[in-house]
Amino acid sequence: MPSATAPQTSLRRSVSLVWRSLRSMRTALVLLLLLALAAVAGSLVPQVGVASARIAATFRDHPLRARIYDQLGLFDVYGSWWFTMLYTLLLISLVSCIVPRTRAFLRNLTSRPAPARELDVMRHYAEVAVGGEPDLAISRARKLLRRRLFRVSGPNGTPSLAADKGLGREGGSLVFHWAFLVLLVGIVWGRGTGISGQAVIVEGQTWTESHASYDG
Repeated sequence: MPSATAPQTSLRRSVSLVWRSLRSMRTALVLLLLLALAAVAGSLVPQVGVASARIAATFRDHPLRARIYDQLGLFDVYGSWWFTMLYTLLLISLVSCIVPRTRAFLRNLTSRPAPARELDVMRHYAEVAVGGEPDLAISRARKLLRRRLFRVSGPNGTPSLAADKGLGREGGSLVFHWAFLVLLVGIVWGRGTGISGQAVIVEGQTWTESHASYDG
């Protein structure tokens, strides 16, 4: 029985490790860098449907290099399986990063700051002794924090005070990442549902936007 369940446990751990890696923003940045490098290759190497004559010349003049490029899919970068895989992984990574962050942002937006339970483990924890009554010190701290655009909780007369800041920065970051995700989805949608064509226009001639005017 243990030997029968061991592969399932190993597979589950492997899937969990891959999922945790995809949920990391560092993974999304690495995938974005790889896509940028692929786009550079797609700009430097002649592509199918765009520079067919240059591809034929490469096979004629540099057959070994052309065969290597062809095996790697560099003549059709944006239609290759590895570019599609990178693109899909980037979409999954972005969604798995943005959705939990958005939910946490909405929870923080609708809730008030709460006092931390373990202040001494925080990075910038410090203790400062102030003179005067506790109520007066809390009142002055509340005014100072509000003046510095902190969100403050704790009504007047309470012995504790909590404040936080950074929702605006987090909201701007989420807006950027959601816009980037929508852009990527739009590119996929455009490639899947759109059409493309080529037309040779001789200088001095006119061209009409119609199906028959496009070259095969």
